[in-house]
Amino acid sequence: MSRVITAGSRAFVLWACYFFMLICAPAFAQDQTGAQVSEPVLWDRALVAVENGDHQAALVDLERLVSLNPANVNYRFELALTLYKLGQDGRARYHLGLLEGTALQPGARHAVGQLTEKINTRRRLSGYFSFGLRPESNVGRQTESKTVLISGLPFELEQSGEPGVSGKINAGLSYGSRLSPRLHARLRADLAAKLNKDAAYRDISVTGRAGLQFSKTSRSAVAGGLLLGTRWIGDAPYSDTVGAYVDYAQQAGAKGRLNLNLQFANTRHKDRSPDHNIILAHLSYAHGISANAQLRFGVFHQHTSSADTTAAGTNTGLTFGADYAFRGGLVAGLDVSVSRDTRDGFNAGLFSEARKDEKIKAELRLHHREIQFYNFAPQLIVGIERNKSNNTLVDYTNEYMTIGFTRKF
Repeated sequence: MSRVITAGSRAFVLWACYFFMLICAPAFAQDQTGAQVSEPVLWDRALVAVENGDHQAALVDLERLVSLNPANVNYRFELALTLYKLGQDGRARYHLGLLEGTALQPGARHAVGQLTEKINTRRRLSGYFSFGLRPESNVGRQTESKTVLISGLPFELEQSGEPGVSGKINAGLSYGSRLSPRLHARLRADLAAKLNKDAAYRDISVTGRAGLQFSKTSRSAVAGGLLLGTRWIGDAPYSDTVGAYVDYAQQAGAKGRLNLNLQFANTRHKDRSPDHNIILAHLSYAHGISANAQLRFGVFHQHTSSADTTAAGTNTGLTFGADYAFRGGLVAGLDVSVSRDTRDGFNAGLFSEARKDEKIKAELRLHHREIQFYNFAPQLIVGIERNKSNNTLVDYTNEYMTIGFTRKF
């Protein structure tokens, strides 16, 4: 089995390298052929196009300038403003978010805040969509062993960890209405789907939220409301969820932002198994080093109570992330998380102790911002997750690669 995993790892690396060279080769070629156009020339040409109202022509030069010098706040703000004028509010908001985590002069920070408010006022309805193909070495996240020990006795498994390819879809719509200068109503619906030719590996979740957001100042906001969700596993209804959420965001200094998310939910299963009452708390901090470099830190704790003690317990973890835009257009992101999942009880007929998992996950994301298809940039994600458990059935390693698209460029 180890030889199979090793072969799979080599295949992942080869495919990742091939895809990365494929999407970046045109950009590297552009670097060689367009190197004679200097930043001052591009900047002057972009400003002339803006003054003449030719925002599409300005966009071409501004995109190139941000690729050449992603830390330059003037280039990035002018790009955000041009995207706003062209109606590409989602991409404009992304660049403004990067600028908010940068040490700006008071006038520049005011301009960023004003443009963000204009987008929020104009764009009541917004949405997102992403799709990717994900080859995985262990699509079911099961043990790779064919034989496991249960109560000291060996058992042959009919099915163990096996490779597969899934389609990943994430989509959502949100609607905001301004009730007063400081109070907004929010409606949101999100879809997360994992599709696979094997029905057992299909997983679809839909979540809706309705609530209010109050902003006392431009540096802080608190939101809360109700949530409803439903989930299908293997093409069959699996569970329904109802609950409430509270979110708090606070600007921390000139470059940081603190977020606290609380969620209280009750999940009812369609097979009449006991309900799960879940309390989840997530505290995160984002720090902008510059307009092209950001760090993220987080800690979360989830407590699940249920009459089913094999599902009840706690899950606590830490997260770390970083994003960096290189000169030339390459954008990279890294996310690492570690967590410990401890259950309250166990099936005495099969096991001798409650389940305890220690999981570590690392994920690298790469895309080149100058390679675009219909305002989407191809993205490569390579990751590995290792779940070490005293329950042999869920002790596994999974290596994966996602070929998809992003609008964060």
